[in-house]
Amino acid sequence: MKKALVLGSINIDFVSFVSRYPHPGETLVSNDFGIFQGGKGANQAIALAKLDVPTLMLGKVGKDVFSDFALSSLKESGVDTSGISKSQKNSTGSASIWVNTQGQNSIIIYPGANGEVDEDFIIQYEKFFDDAFWLLTQFEVPLKSILLALKLAKEHGLKTIMDPAPIKKFSNNHIWELVDYLLPNEIELKELTHTEDVLKGIRILKSRGVKEVIVKLDKQGAAISFPRKFEIDWSKLR
Repeated sequence: MKKALVLGSINIDFVSFVSRYPHPGETLVSNDFGIFQGGKGANQAIALAKLDVPTLMLGKVGKDVFSDFALSSLKESGVDTSGISKSQKNSTGSASIWVNTQGQNSIIIYPGANGEVDEDFIIQYEKFFDDAFWLLTQFEVPLKSILLALKLAKEHGLKTIMDPAPIKKFSNNHIWELVDYLLPNEIELKELTHTEDVLKGIRILKSRGVKEVIVKLDKQGAAISFPRKFEIDWSKLR
C-alpha cells in the first residue's frame, strides 16, 4: 500500500471536565481530568495508521517531557515518526480544554514547536516525498510551509488532501490549484466562499482550482463534487 505523509500539528491536550465554566477570578474543582494526544495533524496520522495505511508524520515537538508522550502515542499507533524533529526553543504544542456537562468545550491552543515547521524544515524532509502517494495537511502549521509542501507534493506526483481547519484568511489563491481533495465542514465552507449554499460553495472552490470538494455535513453525511451525483446513508457507515 502507498505511503501517506501527514504534515501538521502535534499537540498534547489537557482536558478538564467541569459542571460549568468558571467566572473571572473563580476557582472550580473539575469532575475529571485527562491528558491526551492531540493536534489535527497527529490525529489524522493516527487515524490512517489504525486503518493500516503506512503513515509518516512531518512535524515538530518540544524538548520536554510532553514530546516523549507525543512520540510514544504516535509510535504505538503505528505512525512512522522519522519526519518529526525536536525544537530547541519552544515546548510541545498544547491545548487547554474545558468540557461542560452539555458537551460544549472551550479551547486555548499554544502552538509551541508547531510554529517552527518552516520552509527549511520542509526542504530538510523532502526526501520522504519520493516514496509517498498522499500528502495530508491542515492549517495548524505556518501557511508558507504548507504551500511549499503542496508544491513539492505535485513535483513528486503525490495526491494532496487538505482539511482547511482552523480556517485562515489569506490572499494567495494559488494554493487551491495544488489541492486534489478539500474537506471543509459547513462553517469552513461558508468562511471560504461567503455562501451558505453548499453546492454553490463547492462550485466556487472548484472554480479556484480545487480538483474535488467533500463537504462534511455532520449527521447529514457529506456533499461530494465528483462527476456523478449519488447519496450516502451516513448512518450505515458508523
